Amino acid sequence: MTLSAARTLPPRRAAWLLAALGALGAFVLYLSPPRQLWILPACPIHAATGLYCPGCGTARALHALLRGRLAEALDANLLLVAMLPALAGLAVLLFVDAVRDNRVRELRLPSWAAFGFVAVVTVFTVLRNLPDSLPMLGWVSYLAP
Repeated sequence: MTLSAARTLPPRRAAWLLAALGALGAFVLYLSPPRQLWILPACPIHAATGLYCPGCGTARALHALLRGRLAEALDANLLLVAMLPALAGLAVLLFVDAVRDNRVRELRLPSWAAFGFVAVVTVFTVLRNLPDSLPMLGWVSYLAP
């Protein structure tokens, strides 16, 4: 038995550990606004380029959702809030499989779905970085965090 194999957690244990860490992270994020948490650095992409990445505003959106402020969450990161039900469902599915069957489910995403996901994220990123001064596209400023 190799050293790496001896240290591998069974899926059931790993699932419970990840769930506990997620709950702890949610609790910390609930208690503290993201800009006051030392553990959450500023976005390196935004700091280096001035552009918003698709993840900019994620911590603020999650904090607002945990506090029950949906409008504020949508303002911080619309894409995250829109995708959260699907992501949460996937997380629950993986957790249940790991706990019940002590296995990790193999996820197979059709190529059209992967392409669609990349396309949506790319369009969202481009739109949130367009200037407000463009005629007929002033609404894109709402996508910026």
